[in-house]
Amino acid sequence: MPDIGLLKRKMSEVLLIVKVLVLMFIGILLAEIFIQLNFSIRWNFVKFANLPAACNTPFIIAFASAVSADAMLQSLRENGILRDHEVILSSMLNSTTNWVKETITYIVPVIIPILGFKRRSNLCRNAMVWSLSNVGIRNYRWKTFK
Repeated sequence: MPDIGLLKRKMSEVLLIVKVLVLMFIGILLAEIFIQLNFSIRWNFVKFANLPAACNTPFIIAFASAVSADAMLQSLRENGILRDHEVILSSMLNSTTNWVKETITYIVPVIIPILGFKRRSNLCRNAMVWSLSNVGIRNYRWKTFK
């Protein structure tokens, strides 16, 4: 006779997989529709680094896959849209998204339950201040480097 608890766990796992696959399908379908309609991002995410607007899409893609973003930058360089130094700077900018992604995915889900409620707000405030100061230092260095 099969174990009912085991059967319920397996069914919940199957339902989770189905939900994830449906959401992935919807996301890919919407992305394909936006690409076919020539949807472009109006806000220039990379303006603070004085990079052209063509670097927006690789920057957003870098949150999902840094390799894909670098491949996009390479194809933009080969097509003459970007110059070599713009590709290097954009690739360096794209590498920062990996830190953000790993922090949200791996570090925060472990640290927040360990610290508890009172320390959580201090951690968030300190992380935000550190991040903003770090970005300010980098931005200052790039402006003086030019």
